[in-house]
Amino acid sequence: MKKLNDFDWKKLASFKRRAQCSSVLLTETEDPKRVDELLAFVTSEEFASKNYFNMELKKELRRVVADPWEGLTQWNGKEWLPMETEGSSPFGGVMGMDLATATRRLDEMLKREPTVAVVKNISSQELARAISLALQNWSTHPKILFQKSIVFVVTPDSLLFDDQTRRLCILIEPPFSTEEERKAMLDEVAKAFKQKYERLILTASSGMTLHDLETAALESIFKNGKVQLSAITTAKMDLMRKHGFELTYPRLGWEAIGGYQTMKDYFRDNVIRIIKDDVARKWGVGASRGILLFGLGGTGKSLFAKVMSKELGLPFIKVSSADIFAGIVGETERKVKNLQKVAEANAPCIVFIDEIDQIGLRRDLVISTDSGVGRRAMNMLMDWMGDDERKSIIVGATNLISQLDTAFIRAGRFDDKIPLFPPQYDARMEILKVHTNVVRKIPIAHEKILDVMAEKTAMWSGAELELLCVAAARIARSNALSSVTSKEFNSALTEVTVNLEKREKEIKDFITTAKEYASNLRLLEQQLKEYLTKEKGEAIDRLKALKKELQIQ
Repeated sequence: MKKLNDFDWKKLASFKRRAQCSSVLLTETEDPKRVDELLAFVTSEEFASKNYFNMELKKELRRVVADPWEGLTQWNGKEWLPMETEGSSPFGGVMGMDLATATRRLDEMLKREPTVAVVKNISSQELARAISLALQNWSTHPKILFQKSIVFVVTPDSLLFDDQTRRLCILIEPPFSTEEERKAMLDEVAKAFKQKYERLILTASSGMTLHDLETAALESIFKNGKVQLSAITTAKMDLMRKHGFELTYPRLGWEAIGGYQTMKDYFRDNVIRIIKDDVARKWGVGASRGILLFGLGGTGKSLFAKVMSKELGLPFIKVSSADIFAGIVGETERKVKNLQKVAEANAPCIVFIDEIDQIGLRRDLVISTDSGVGRRAMNMLMDWMGDDERKSIIVGATNLISQLDTAFIRAGRFDDKIPLFPPQYDARMEILKVHTNVVRKIPIAHEKILDVMAEKTAMWSGAELELLCVAAARIARSNALSSVTSKEFNSALTEVTVNLEKREKEIKDFITTAKEYASNLRLLEQQLKEYLTKEKGEAIDRLKALKKELQIQ
């Protein structure tokens, strides 16, 4: 592969090394290509001559690599050679020496002569703990500072190390990949196999490491004879699943949402149009980068987020709060940090956090049996959400906004707090059409059936209407019918039931909550007007009484 330009996270390391009195640089990357790049950098002739680390060397610089498996190897000017072959690695390998012996030998070299050491493959807490005391000692040891020795520690996750070690070391975070690097990688692969590739792949592969991109490109060539865009996006989605997140590229836009015209207009005018507006960008006016959707279950919060992603042409990253919390110490913090890195590497994108109340719970509701894990995860997320440099758009969803911490949902983190009401008659009619003709193709005997069903399902949520359509279709097919009639829908009404008295109380309480938390009162007023006035049949009397009780104009 061609030598990549020096963006350079390596030069950044030199600046930090000069500015901070520490000899240890924690290099956080899981990309083997970055490790190769680092080794090529420290063995280059220009490494010392360009004075990257403010060195004034009076004798030759020693270059050493320490690996838990291979032990110590040393650069002889042409290649890396084992320093010793006696003993065995802690994992039973026959090469090199054990990590404790290697660390002691490395300690001697760093303090005796100018040495640059790369300690790689520190991929577990066990290995991190084994060298933490040494790193703390090396970071500020007078002899090491005097010798101008440097230690790069390559790890996929700096949180494997304890707080004290991280505080004393310099943290370097190479990017997953830059567009220039991805282009160089793909150009080389394409040239080797005499192939071309779509330029859209350069954008689609953002957030992939160079190793992952090369692997996906080669696999696509072996399978399909060329580098296909679909193969790269599929590989990227598989990688995201390994990180614990779901990456998709939604196919349906506003046509997937029935009704909710007020909400559609608001999102079009205040989010989508502003993001795409070059003049607004020049003025420094941007759309909200934090949107909180709250409402009763099944009212389409995740659907609105997906549609926004489709209309903006942005990747959609879905995160479940329940998946973030893990029983292993430190794992939750790692997942939150990983989410930030992955999201920003794919930015601009939509990050949808479902059931966000599990992370941003009010302080008085937090149970302190988790050793502060929940509070640390929340603080990390708040820091990211309040970062002016953040490029991703965070959309949170909750059914319990009153349980969220006020600091968590303040302006600057969630600028837009928007309630979602159950659909009124016109919206229910459209939702039934969407779930019988857009999302899925269910033949209906005649359209009047949907009109009647929309009238019978007052106060139902969109999710419940979807279940009704599926249940009716299932009944029709169990009877080998070629279309769904009113008989099947009426039968489905006995399977998918809603307690209207309970739902009426839930809606009443929700309207009170919406008045308290909604960020845009004008929008709320329009939503209430739309919801409480556009009904049909017996639902009219119910909603009139509710409107009068809540003193809504």
